Amino acid sequence: MPSWIHRDGLGYAAGDICPGPEWDPYEGSLPQTPLDELRAAKIAEIKQAHDDFAAGIAPEYGITSRDTWRVQEATARALLNGEIGEEQAVPLLLLVAGRSSTGGTTLTATEQAQRIVRNADDWSKLGLWTEGQRNGYVDQVEATAAMPDDEARAVLEGLVPIFSLPLVAEGSESNA
Repeated sequence: MPSWIHRDGLGYAAGDICPGPEWDPYEGSLPQTPLDELRAAKIAEIKQAHDDFAAGIAPEYGITSRDTWRVQEATARALLNGEIGEEQAVPLLLLVAGRSSTGGTTLTATEQAQRIVRNADDWSKLGLWTEGQRNGYVDQVEATAAMPDDEARAVLEGLVPIFSLPLVAEGSESNA
């Protein structure tokens, strides 16, 4: 009998990966991946799905734009809270509004500050929303440590991390 034919007649083509001679398809299955490895892989999958989703909700904002958001927000809030005057806030707010390079906007410094604060609040809500979803998925993975092995495997195999944005009622002021 050729070496590529298993003792029960099942054939394997050249290059196939086949189990060792001690494996019998009628007496059990291949060894299972340890649960700790399955949990680590599922958490990595959750993190990747979260990162991919987060990257997809703000593709028009480059890293240089995002790097200035905290400065913009701090300046806008300081202006709106009366901690600084327009003369201190105007240079940054005008740059953000595009006036200095394009001559484009008709917003006042206060209106631009209100827009920046509104956007900052909306992005914070979105971040909290998606982070909450990520934490929920990780909690489900971690809960499998207290389950019987078969049940834990079923939960881990069935867990598909899908992220979404919150639904907003029509006419709402914000999408976050």
